[in-house]
Amino acid sequence: MGNPLRLLVLTVASIFVAELAVLYVASYLPLMAMPFNALIDAALLSVIVFPLLYLFYFRPMRSAHHRLTRINAELQLAETAFQESNEGMIITDKDNTILRINPAFTRITGYAGEEVIGNNPRLLSSGRHDRAFYIQLWDQVSRDGSWSGEIWNRRKSGEIFPEWLSIRAIKNEAGDKVYHMAVFSDITQRKYREERMRYQANYDPLTGLPNRVLFNDRLRQARELAMRDKNGFVAMFIDLDRFKPVNDRLGHAIGDKLLQEVAQRLSACVRNIDTVARFGGDEFTVILQEVADRDKAAPVARKIINALTQPFHIEGHEINISASIGIAYWEGRQVSERDPEELDKIIVQADEAMYQAKQSGRGQYCFSGQSKLAQVQASS
Repeated sequence: MGNPLRLLVLTVASIFVAELAVLYVASYLPLMAMPFNALIDAALLSVIVFPLLYLFYFRPMRSAHHRLTRINAELQLAETAFQESNEGMIITDKDNTILRINPAFTRITGYAGEEVIGNNPRLLSSGRHDRAFYIQLWDQVSRDGSWSGEIWNRRKSGEIFPEWLSIRAIKNEAGDKVYHMAVFSDITQRKYREERMRYQANYDPLTGLPNRVLFNDRLRQARELAMRDKNGFVAMFIDLDRFKPVNDRLGHAIGDKLLQEVAQRLSACVRNIDTVARFGGDEFTVILQEVADRDKAAPVARKIINALTQPFHIEGHEINISASIGIAYWEGRQVSERDPEELDKIIVQADEAMYQAKQSGRGQYCFSGQSKLAQVQASS
């Protein structure tokens, strides 16, 4: 029932009650000393006072009680959420002095309340972010009222961990900032999964070398660097000689260990800026960066062949293999625009040169477009 209708009903009821009271009292007038007019005045007064009491006292009191009940319920809900949340929470004053933390904060960081309350949250700093990072963070909080992002902090144990952090400024009715509230979650497992997925997408699980996907990306980077510096780079395609008989005779387990040792020897033959990748099966590729002319690749090719012709000793077996190498050279100073297909052409050229080397025997390398093969003996 709406408030105006309720007031009308209450008023009518009051008048009805007052009239009954007057009739009842009037029947006993001979026994009472109060004048009849006074009784009528009292009844009429009650008709006026009762609605006014309801309108200005009882109804506001009941509304206030409802509001207090609702506010208490909301506060209790907020406190429960604060205490039971799986995300760490910190409440600080405007000067970033910690006032409260929740149990999840202690679980994640290892710090108890008495160890951090009254301190600045910088005690969690990992040292991975410079001063400019924090200046930008707090500038955004001051400007926009909030900041969210990934940050690295340090647990009480000293372990550095990644977290997703959200900071919000809390203002009073006048618009003045009075508190900061920070909510964060430990994303260590998520980062591990992401890194694992990235590794699986870009690295060969057997040898740990870059796979074909990452090799192609490194090839694009080598081209960009060569174009910028007006330099060149070399792509090598390497195929192992006599690897299949090893697999057939000694089994795939020995073959896998042989590939792992081949990967180690190849990596030892190049510089840190170069790339060794497993292209698939017993095929490997190499990128030599910052090469002024293609003849610079010949010493590296000889070094690789010499390294792979040395005997491998695996689980009591002495294994002898060799390698055939095809070499393609790309010169940055000769181009001004990027051909989207040229990188594929470089690999094809190196692959074709490798087959030319293999057709002429073992332990040889050949440049793309070269008709005369360079013979390299394992003992040289």
